[in-house]
Amino acid sequence: MSGSSRSRDREAPDASAQHSGPTAPGPVDDGHGKRWGPLVVLEKLDSGGFGDVFRALDPSLGREVALKLLRPRPGSRETSSDTVIREGQLLARVKHPNVMTVYGAQEIDGQVGIWGEFLKGRTFADIVRNDGPFSAQETLVFAEAICHALGAVHRAGLLHRDVKAQNVMRETGGRIVLMDFGLGRDVKAHAAAGALDIAGTPRYLAPELFLGMPASIQTDIYSVGVLMFFLVAGSFPVNEGTFEALAAAHREGKRQRLEDLRPDLPPAFVQVVERALAADPAQRFESSGALQGALAAAGQPLVFSSASRRPSRMARIVAVVGALVLLTASIVAIKRWPRSPTPAPLVFSLEPPAGTRLSESLRNVAAISPDGRYVAFVAADELGNSRLWLRSLRSAEMKPVVDSRGASNPFWAPDSSAVAFFGDTGLKRVSVGGVRSETVAQATEERGGTWNAAGILLFAPGPRQGLFKTAAAGGPLERVIAPDPARGEIGYMWPQFLPDGKRFIYFVLSNDESVRGIYLGSLDGSLRKRLVASDASAVLAGGYLLFVRDGSLAAQAFDAGREVLVGAPTSVIDQVAANFDYCSAVSASNTGVLVYSPASTADITQLAWYDRSGKQLATVDVPGRYRNPALSRDGRYLAVQWYRDTLSEIRVLDLARGGAVRVAQSPVVESPVWSPDGRLAYVASDAGWLDVYARNIESAAEPALLVKSATDKMTTDWSSDGRFLQYTVMSPNGSYDLWQLSLGPGGRAEPILQGPAQEACAKLSGDMKWLAYVSNESGQPEIYVQRFPNGGARRRVSVKGGIDPSWGVGNELLFLDLGGELMEVDIPGGAERDVIQTPRQLFQTRVVTPGASRNNYAVSHDGRRILLNSPVGDAQAARLTLVANWAALLEK
Repeated sequence: MSGSSRSRDREAPDASAQHSGPTAPGPVDDGHGKRWGPLVVLEKLDSGGFGDVFRALDPSLGREVALKLLRPRPGSRETSSDTVIREGQLLARVKHPNVMTVYGAQEIDGQVGIWGEFLKGRTFADIVRNDGPFSAQETLVFAEAICHALGAVHRAGLLHRDVKAQNVMRETGGRIVLMDFGLGRDVKAHAAAGALDIAGTPRYLAPELFLGMPASIQTDIYSVGVLMFFLVAGSFPVNEGTFEALAAAHREGKRQRLEDLRPDLPPAFVQVVERALAADPAQRFESSGALQGALAAAGQPLVFSSASRRPSRMARIVAVVGALVLLTASIVAIKRWPRSPTPAPLVFSLEPPAGTRLSESLRNVAAISPDGRYVAFVAADELGNSRLWLRSLRSAEMKPVVDSRGASNPFWAPDSSAVAFFGDTGLKRVSVGGVRSETVAQATEERGGTWNAAGILLFAPGPRQGLFKTAAAGGPLERVIAPDPARGEIGYMWPQFLPDGKRFIYFVLSNDESVRGIYLGSLDGSLRKRLVASDASAVLAGGYLLFVRDGSLAAQAFDAGREVLVGAPTSVIDQVAANFDYCSAVSASNTGVLVYSPASTADITQLAWYDRSGKQLATVDVPGRYRNPALSRDGRYLAVQWYRDTLSEIRVLDLARGGAVRVAQSPVVESPVWSPDGRLAYVASDAGWLDVYARNIESAAEPALLVKSATDKMTTDWSSDGRFLQYTVMSPNGSYDLWQLSLGPGGRAEPILQGPAQEACAKLSGDMKWLAYVSNESGQPEIYVQRFPNGGARRRVSVKGGIDPSWGVGNELLFLDLGGELMEVDIPGGAERDVIQTPRQLFQTRVVTPGASRNNYAVSHDGRRILLNSPVGDAQAARLTLVANWAALLEK
């Protein structure tokens, strides 16, 4: 299944067509707009022996998919609805960058279909036919990627059974993808099968399949061997033209030898291919992992090269740092280029350590060292705790920084000896050889930093405070530049020093498109020059400014002497992520290596109702980029933040009648909360700090400004009697404090709780006797309650961490533990000496940001239902991709 020119990728039709007996036509024709179950069929892409492939649209997510409809085969177990649907469900759980993502499988009106990623690119069959065979070094790297993909399939308990050149694609963006799982089958089912098992493309089939033996992992290994043979020779080990002739050749042991066709190939490479092609399954590699290890051992150590020598046809691939090919990370792609003085690019997928994940909620999750030897990245464990990791690109070694809880936004010293990052206690630094960090400065809502050769750190401690500098060894903070509200500037963020260490680029946030963009500044404050319009940050690398535009990474030459961009921007990589903090997920070294996060659907969520046992009851609206759901007191309306690109808005969904209205829109508008009478409060910034506004959603009147001050604020609750509005103040010194606004005549804003710890997310109980909030005074976020309004009887409620408190019916307090488990505890309404019981578990959630502290869910007015904001089931997880010699992409 793909969006490629698959119909042109056939080998000899008589032998290579799927050998599967008589077929019957399916019910979907070639017409545009036909529906098949949840999908709208757009066009027919290809036909094969087992079915037809279509380009289709999933209207619920607004994305294109590839749909394969299998033709019925009476009496066949291979395409029975139960078999295909079961295998589709298993494949949907295979999440690997080298494996085509399967979204679903279903039977509708007797037609079995399976659908997944819509890929755009060229298959290996097409490349070899048009460009000729690959070199051994190229094939080694490609085959490693396929082994990683096949390993993921096998670990899911499935066989692929149709590994071939037509089913491996080099995507337009460079990723290598193993696809077409219409023939996959459960390994256990194969072990029990006794019938002739000849599904697949005959030239790639293992000899034992022609003898009636069941398929196995070793038959997939054989197919990989055939594929490697084909990639370097353009031919097949057994090259007969009919199915019967193929079977006879295998019986007689007749096949071509690779060394006869390509005597120039390295012996180590040939030995790997020959073992994969062994006639006896027991003599082949026992697993795809074993084959991958042999491929890595057969590879030449690779180093980056800037030589202008023309590479030969058989040595076109570029060398990569040390033994980069030995990385245990998946190798995703190598783009083939014609002979050129510029080394060809290499593209690798870097996977986080086992048991961890990259998350869209983590801002700038990776940074490559200036010398290109290390990647610093942030990964979260199963409990949502983020930590900084350092990975050497000369080995598979990865090690965590022990005291880096809450890490985000790493950036390197110019000599690559140390890395700085932001953590729970502020801006920190750690040496490459160390495991513990030291705190340099306070920062809580940071937006990036940079380090120069003079030992100066320049960083944004918050989104609107401006850029500050301090010594890398620690010392006082000094503001360098601050946003100018008169020009419509909201915030400065994501700085990066130029090589001279005196000038830097940075991103300016503004509602005015003529102001928003990438600027050039200086440490003495004398330089403020706009370079280019942009909705997110940029990086400097190799004399180019790299920035994300319309979802693609663009490069434009930068003349540092004249302080101008030269020429027109060139798109170099498609589908690059830029997040809601206006950060382009890109980092580049001084040695031609770039790391980025591809755009994904990990931030797509579904609002849905659940009962108190965790059973889903109903969905609300279609999936989208939602945050911070807030339910009106009468349960009729749901307010949510909704994101599009880097702009946000607050929408109100009418749960009774359907439909939605937009209440506010801005680059920064957040945190809706409801009053008892149906007014909506939120924070927004026109130019400056996040201030508190309120409006009547049924009126066209302008919103009323409630609180304005030189600090950022975050609304958290509106009391049940309508007299108090609670909010968090994020001070420039990095502290989080609880405040409230008294509404009505003579009302004023005043602090509820101030201190050295971070306090946030204040919520009042319905009887207004208790105030719940989050504090990190114990070293991690915990839930506390105290009496309202006098502040007495302070108690810690959570046992092992807690975030996101919310009051249910009466004095039931709900919250999330750090692993996303929804907890509940009864808060006594009587004497202050009453004991608070141990919280009880309700159910495990899949919230978007388990490390956040507010509004991942909402409780119905009767307490019987919970509205959760959860990632969609088939959302592709965030990942990192490394590109060596990225400048070669400018020549495409």
